[in-house]
Amino acid sequence: MVKTLALKAVWQIQKLHPFGVPVIISLDEPSLVGFGSSAYLGITAEEVQEDLNEIITLIHKENACVSVHCCENTDWSMLLATDIDILSFDAYSYFEKVLLYAEPLKAFIDRGGILAWGLVPTSHSEHIQNETKDSLTERWESHMERLRQKGFDPTGTIEQSLITPSCGAGSLSPDDALRVLLLLQEVSGELRRRYFTKTTPP
Repeated sequence: MVKTLALKAVWQIQKLHPFGVPVIISLDEPSLVGFGSSAYLGITAEEVQEDLNEIITLIHKENACVSVHCCENTDWSMLLATDIDILSFDAYSYFEKVLLYAEPLKAFIDRGGILAWGLVPTSHSEHIQNETKDSLTERWESHMERLRQKGFDPTGTIEQSLITPSCGAGSLSPDDALRVLLLLQEVSGELRRRYFTKTTPP
């Protein structure tokens, strides 16, 4: 399975490279929420890391970046110790859980890792409809302040951040899915305006 996944990733990269844009391959790992439970009985963190790194190494050889997404909670230090370039997590519901791993998270950012903040909710229709650009922007800035209090460099962390939906949206209604994408566009645009707009000298 590991080798098949690695080869499938290589095939996708080779199909995408002709477009002349950076390629990111995201490895979706929802089952890692069960790591440490009876579902993973007999499987060690080292074995998980070894399998992921085998795939990641082959992707890197094809000059592409690797993201790993876990839907809920897991042993984040295990993932952060792999060779991933991007950590994709549900920042809407599980930021507090990720914050428990502040030290390995900081080491990940210090080595150039990127955080893909799953800031726009996708799990519940009422959250999708009730959240706004302003409420989600405020939530993200609150999270960033918590990281600053833990010793993170705000400038570097912001520069190494992406804003994404919290998880997949395949089971949403068309209206909810569209709103997720609209919120994503609005929040990303607002954060770019606040933190990346450069003033032109007179």
